[in-house]
Amino acid sequence: MNLSFDTSIVPADILSFCDEDFYKVVEKIAESAEAQLLEAQGIRSVYSFRNTEDVFAIFSISCSALNDINRLVCFEVDDHTYTAKPGCRGSIRYLYQLLYQKHEEHLKEH
Repeated sequence: MNLSFDTSIVPADILSFCDEDFYKVVEKIAESAEAQLLEAQGIRSVYSFRNTEDVFAIFSISCSALNDINRLVCFEVDDHTYTAKPGCRGSIRYLYQLLYQKHEEHLKEH
């Protein structure tokens, strides 16, 4: 199935955004938690986001520095592991697909 997204909701020059500008767009399209998830991993732009295989893999790491982000975007399972909330997964998937389509449109224009 080929999905189509309304890419007009993202700035025309989103592909050049980095750091705070990028996170503000992520926050607008997804939510603050998703922006914080990307920022915590140093995912600073559309290209670093698209080239990150699994933004949720970070939850398999046992690290106290990740406690805040874990509580924000995950459920803690009874065995003290974390699993991403379905809404967060969906928002990240939507963001990825939207930015992928925006990139494809950019390639066709140039």
